[in-house]
Amino acid sequence: MDLHYSFFIGRTSKKIKSALQKRLSQLDDNLTVDQWLILYVVYLKGEISQIDLAENTLKDAPAITRIVDHLILKNYLLKNTNADDRRSFKVSLTEEGKELVKYLLPHLVEFREKGWQGLTEEDYQTLRRLLNKVFHNY
Repeated sequence: MDLHYSFFIGRTSKKIKSALQKRLSQLDDNLTVDQWLILYVVYLKGEISQIDLAENTLKDAPAITRIVDHLILKNYLLKNTNADDRRSFKVSLTEEGKELVKYLLPHLVEFREKGWQGLTEEDYQTLRRLLNKVFHNY
């Protein structure tokens, strides 16, 4: 197997993250890509435990705690005691957090569409299938 494949995947990932950070900075100069990811997952899932948030974002517990704490300080997230396990917390969006996601989402959908420009639906499905296969191999 040629190591070039890993290089291309890593290079593309870094390029997308860098371009996304640039776009986010134009829209809200106080938000990182990782913070956006957390906000978006909470928006999709509703109230969610920090453990589930870590699983959904592939981030470790210390990173989740750090990002969540920053988003609480920015008044985008609330941290609530988990009724099922009082040793853990669940997070949810504040009204300000919901408004931010609703504002950013159309801009970031447009950003994503620019990146997929020139790809057919079949191309996208093939790429998704192959990347998922590689992901699950690890």
